[in-house]
Amino acid sequence: MSDLNFNSRIPTRLGVHRIVIRLWRKELQVDLTPELKAQIDAKSYEALLSRWRNAPIGDKIFQGESGEYWGKRMSEVRSQVGNDQYVAASKSIGWDG
Repeated sequence: MSDLNFNSRIPTRLGVHRIVIRLWRKELQVDLTPELKAQIDAKSYEALLSRWRNAPIGDKIFQGESGEYWGKRMSEVRSQVGNDQYVAASKSIGWDG
């Protein structure tokens, strides 16, 4: 992923000044530490799915390596629980979108 550039114009008494804000990839993610990996591994499918659905947009846990691991873990657990438990978890959580 390349650097993200956000440009905006901010009006002032002296005119409009261009502000450029650079956000580096490292600032947009949570490192996948052994502790975080253990926390993710300990979660049930319903807990994983609930966080996935209800997290705010741009939640750092779903960015970078930690996000990749979260998705991989969800897929693994989803295949273990079977379709009936998947549907039950999904209905239990609901969707406010």
